[in-house]
Amino acid sequence: MTKDNPIPAPVTLVAIDISKYHHEVLIEAPGRAWHWRLTVLRKG
Repeated sequence: MTKDNPIPAPVTLVAIDISKYHHEVLIEAPGRAWHWRLTVLRKG
């Protein structure tokens, strides 16, 4: 059985998706109804 590990309320969450052609970064700040999305193109 998995253990429940809740996230404390006032934290900033960052998710990074690495792929072959571009990378995606998602940022969610506490107390905001929206999040930031950033696309980073891979050079080369």
